[in-house]
Amino acid sequence: MNDLQKNVLELIENGTLLGVDAYESAIDNQTAFGSALPKGIVQKNAIATSVEDVVEVKKIKKIIAKDFDGVVDIDIADIKACAKTTDSFIELFSSKYEQIKNILLSHQGLKNTVSISTALKSTGGEETVIGMIYDIFTTKSGKLMAEIEDGSGRMKVFFTERAGTDAERVLVDDVIGMKGRISREYMFVDDIIWPDVPASVTRTISDPLSAVFISDLHYGSKEFIQKIESRFIKWINSADRDASRVKYLFVGGDVADGIGIYPGQEEDLQIKDIFGQYKKFEELFETIPEHIQVMVCAGNHDAMGLAEPQPKLPRKFLPTIYDFKNLHLTQNPSNIRIHGMDTGGINVLMYHGYSFTSIIDAVPELRRLGMSEPQHVMKDVLRRRHLAPTYGATVVNPLEIDPLVIKTVPDIFHTGDLHSHAVDKYKSTTLVSSSTFQGQTSFMDRVGHKATPGKITCVELDTRRVIVKDFL
Repeated sequence: MNDLQKNVLELIENGTLLGVDAYESAIDNQTAFGSALPKGIVQKNAIATSVEDVVEVKKIKKIIAKDFDGVVDIDIADIKACAKTTDSFIELFSSKYEQIKNILLSHQGLKNTVSISTALKSTGGEETVIGMIYDIFTTKSGKLMAEIEDGSGRMKVFFTERAGTDAERVLVDDVIGMKGRISREYMFVDDIIWPDVPASVTRTISDPLSAVFISDLHYGSKEFIQKIESRFIKWINSADRDASRVKYLFVGGDVADGIGIYPGQEEDLQIKDIFGQYKKFEELFETIPEHIQVMVCAGNHDAMGLAEPQPKLPRKFLPTIYDFKNLHLTQNPSNIRIHGMDTGGINVLMYHGYSFTSIIDAVPELRRLGMSEPQHVMKDVLRRRHLAPTYGATVVNPLEIDPLVIKTVPDIFHTGDLHSHAVDKYKSTTLVSSSTFQGQTSFMDRVGHKATPGKITCVELDTRRVIVKDFL
């Protein structure tokens, strides 16, 4: 092996690629690279384009995510049959109670629960029950009371001072654990136990990949902000360090602004045809690199009706991209496991968040914090283990098994709807409330939403570090 061959091999081993001109020049002149390249010029991920004394070196930026397979596993609920009868709603509430009861029974403090009918037979001792809140009211003296029920009967409860502010958080239809004293067919509740998510180790994957979260694009609105889309497209197609790691993209609903969503909406629309609105999303999708797996659910502005769980968007709205292999249309809400290989993957709960406005209005503490900090209502529903705890917070499809119960503890909880961007952590769950591609509208003013548009959230799946890009 001559000096030229040795030096070419050394460069390759150090990660330096030779440009055609450099290689041919070296052969023509029988130049050994070791003497031709200035000291320190040999570096990884570089390309030598000349063998002159001053050598131009260009760094090669690699799209890391291309080297890894994308794995997506979506838990789909059967929402084909949803007859709205009395019996179907009874089944729905029974399913909710049983699912959350089973979650509560895993709590150490609820091992010795009794039924309400058994508790009512108590002779004055302390009892522990699990009940669904049937009604809440205030006594003439200002004390907070509730009526609770389970499969065995109903009982009235008084919340004592020991119950503290937890009592103010209780909502109709909550399923909670309660400890207290029984007296004359009443329970005096000292402790409230929420289903909650457990504290656990933060789960990661071993591969250097990321997931990006966006929502509320609102194509068709006059307030759609084109420069946010343009900057997002440029970034996700770039060799930027963060963009090069992106393997998964979540779109959390309200892809279109919709038609007739609120009175006078037509005056706020740039595109007044629903198919034209979805066509704009198809154009966006076609700019996304094909190695990125894209998950899309519906929102309350999409053409799917309000009843949750909402079905996935049908072919007729997205005919051009419907069969793309990297497009995953899914229900709202959805439990999605990504990259489930060596470490079991990352569980993402994606929910548009239409119930959040009603929950915020119903809970005094959340009402004080307002809608501009959505991380608080996200923590609240995780404590309750239900995405719409009170019937009427959103329109519900009365399925046999309540799909709005948070059965699987999410590693990442992704929502939208409120248009206010927030990232936070609750125990081992990363919270992402996506902002929007739409500016503030008069409708948003009326419902109390405060937009913080253009913020894109990127979560590193191997470290769970959160990075926020501002494209406004």
